[in-house]
Amino acid sequence: MASMFDDAAHSATLQYKGRLERAPALARAMSIHAALALLTFAALQIAGVVLLANRPGGAVLPFVALVALLLLAIPFARRIERRWRRLSDNALPCAALHTCFRRDRWNLWRAALAVPPLWLASYAVVARAAGL
Repeated sequence: MASMFDDAAHSATLQYKGRLERAPALARAMSIHAALALLTFAALQIAGVVLLANRPGGAVLPFVALVALLLLAIPFARRIERRWRRLSDNALPCAALHTCFRRDRWNLWRAALAVPPLWLASYAVVARAAGL
């Protein structure tokens, strides 16, 4: 006996299955974005440290940059990467998954590109004011 719900149930199942299969791909993509963002963060820090090395307080700057990388950038990237690994394991079929991916990717890159110049400029101002 044929049911009028068979086709609808089958297409809905295929639709959800397709979305679930994309969750691991989004997790892999976020992992790549996190790695590239960390490299960008480190490259911007290196460029800033080289530019500010001859200024007041420049001798301490490489150590402060390393601390910023270890205490700010790496934990932030790892937290986003872990979140997407969990989401890929437990992904619910919803359209909001891509929206979350875009938001997290935007936050990751915004931090990677904005934090090094901001803290390096702050360090330069404070070092000059303190006379280091």
